[in-house]
Amino acid sequence: MAKVSIMNSDLSQIFQGADSVNNVYLLTNKEAEEIWKEYIDKTASSYFHLNDNSWLVKNEYNEIGEWLKYYNSGEYNKVGEILKGSYDWKFEDRIYFCFSKVICIESKWGQFIINWDKFLEIDDDCPIVINKSPKNNEALIFTPLGVMIHVRK
Repeated sequence: MAKVSIMNSDLSQIFQGADSVNNVYLLTNKEAEEIWKEYIDKTASSYFHLNDNSWLVKNEYNEIGEWLKYYNSGEYNKVGEILKGSYDWKFEDRIYFCFSKVICIESKWGQFIINWDKFLEIDDDCPIVINKSPKNNEALIFTPLGVMIHVRK
């Protein structure tokens, strides 16, 4: 993959001053599309274009907590605590933060937990977090209303 360090991308301003971003990469549009097709959907271009048969839409989900109120109050560590308690993902697991079929950021779960607010500064309109580990058939969705949703296949 031809990953570009987030600090060498057009998004570098957002991540200025963020903790530990040396393993955060912006994928090319082609790479993002491959990830989207493999893990999310073969035809939809964004969360809002998923059809009713998509695993992210048809499966039951759990609301695991709010993110917007902690973002607005600057209590970013509260969301990190919720995420740690809601997923058994390992800190070194590779995750994909997908905004759409062509925009995706690769990171480590531990780095995402610390810097989740920076990711949402890019786009908070239902981005989807997928763990690349083959045994993980679940996703995290940040809704525009400020709720985090956990979905299992």
